[in-house]
Amino acid sequence: MKNKIWDVVQPVLFFFLCIIAVTAVGMSIASFALNINIMNYQALTEKVRALPLYLSASYYALVMILMRKAFQADQMRFGYGSCRWKAWQVLLAVLAVAAAGFLWSSVLTGSGLENVFRYYRINAAGAFDGQKAVPLILATVILGPPAEEMIFRGMVYRRARAYWGTKKALLLSSVLFGVYHGNMIQFLYAVVIGLMLGWIYEKSGSLKVSIAAHMCVNLLAVFL
Repeated sequence: MKNKIWDVVQPVLFFFLCIIAVTAVGMSIASFALNINIMNYQALTEKVRALPLYLSASYYALVMILMRKAFQADQMRFGYGSCRWKAWQVLLAVLAVAAAGFLWSSVLTGSGLENVFRYYRINAAGAFDGQKAVPLILATVILGPPAEEMIFRGMVYRRARAYWGTKKALLLSSVLFGVYHGNMIQFLYAVVIGLMLGWIYEKSGSLKVSIAAHMCVNLLAVFL
């Protein structure tokens, strides 16, 4: 049992290690270049507004590079899979997940939880407000979804499904996806999105479909 749990959570732990390593190195470089104390995160981001986005883009890229062989091994282990859906079904699923994500986000925004978890508002403002389009799209739309789908659906979900079945795998991978996002509001949002992404991946048989849906969800989150 312990070996199974380790097998499932290992990709997520590696993801976190990449985040920590890239953030530490990136912050150190920025601190040295700008002659600002590394602990003064606010001052660093005031000087380089897109610093969090550059860090995110960097660790997403690093994850995809370093986890490529493990992901390929999982493809051999569980099968490469091919899309079982027609183009119109893929398009419908992508649009449905994006619309559902937007609605769920609106529900959470209107729930008043932002007043309870005020750190989320500060964090969200820092991530999106006043950011240039290029680093924002690069991190959240182009690099983020493929990296996260590779880990949470392509590896965590498939491994968990092999051990405990589809339903438990969907729940576990979605909960871990929520935990990865780091705060309660995004946890609630990401768990629901994770369930939908896992479902369309399971039904379509293609990780490309869940990546496309994830990209669309993030694109709406950035511009709406």
